[in-house]
Amino acid sequence: MPLKDQRTWDFTIGHHRLAALFAPDECAKIIAYHEKREFFEAKSFAGDESYRLTDVFWLNYSEEEFRWVYERIADATHAFNAEHYQFEIDECTNLQLARYKVGQHYDWHSDLGHEGYSRRKLSMAIMLSAAEDFEGSKLQFGVGKFVQAAEMNQGDAIFFPSWLSHQVTPVTEGERWTLVGWWL
Repeated sequence: MPLKDQRTWDFTIGHHRLAALFAPDECAKIIAYHEKREFFEAKSFAGDESYRLTDVFWLNYSEEEFRWVYERIADATHAFNAEHYQFEIDECTNLQLARYKVGQHYDWHSDLGHEGYSRRKLSMAIMLSAAEDFEGSKLQFGVGKFVQAAEMNQGDAIFFPSWLSHQVTPVTEGERWTLVGWWL
């Protein structure tokens, strides 16, 4: 059977950075949305050991006040995807506003899983905090001795295939805020 098209993918670099998707004042506005939202402490365990501890707030697409965030992300994602990945993507999940406080982390994982999580194709993380707001808490990709930290400034987005192994190391000082979404 012949291939439908001649798309090619470059996975030599597992993740790609899009600089300054949001300005610092826009990042502050997005962080402030948490004040009107309920949060839950996302915890995941393997036996007695925690591999995830994060405070999560959901920004639902159906709520008008967040529409500008979704529109900005959608425009940038479609352009970025066309240039780098050429994935067939349809929609973005609701966005997860994540707060990492001292000691909070998310050990090695991929963004795939059972049921709806199996449809994730392209993951995205946007740094909302300024570099001086926290210590530690690096987004890292890789396996074993081949680990690479993502370079992220406030307002930058990192895109990567959802099956790519990654982690967020513990915060050692301050708070780190990110906005995360998954394209299906």
